[in-house]
Amino acid sequence: MTVFEPDAKPPSMLKGNVSAMKEAERSNQDIGAFEAIRTYFNVLLQFKGEEALDKYKVLDAFRRGIEGRLLPFRTVAEKFQMIDSTAKTVYIPEEEGAELVEKLRAGQVSRGLFRALGRYGVTVYPEQFAALKRVGDIEEISDDAAILVNMSLYQAQTGLSLEAEEGKGYMV
Repeated sequence: MTVFEPDAKPPSMLKGNVSAMKEAERSNQDIGAFEAIRTYFNVLLQFKGEEALDKYKVLDAFRRGIEGRLLPFRTVAEKFQMIDSTAKTVYIPEEEGAELVEKLRAGQVSRGLFRALGRYGVTVYPEQFAALKRVGDIEEISDDAAILVNMSLYQAQTGLSLEAEEGKGYMV
């Protein structure tokens, strides 16, 4: 396991996760040990509260039924997502990704293309996406996806820098 400290402050939505990780690290020598993992989830549960365990009432739906069904698989599947995410994707036009991005720019849209592009996609939070868009570092292709146009922000060894450079100016 690799634990790293980011240069930037993590998004506020991860505050509880970061606090839980620091507590698990502080109270356990081996961060990968079962006890450390137990500590992490116990602290996270205290931070988020008991209702976070089943905020979509999945367990209750199977105990009592929902919408007239005793086993409401479809309804639960529609309401529940393992990971709630408002994240957006930035595609990196590098190597084969450059060719795939050009297909996207040319208007080709298919499940296969997006599956292939997945290897070249980086997930970012909405505020990071907005900052990159605001300074012209990405070319937006939909509400939740864009292409990186400022390749100086990407390094193969470290990934995408999310430090959008404010105050850029263009001379015409």
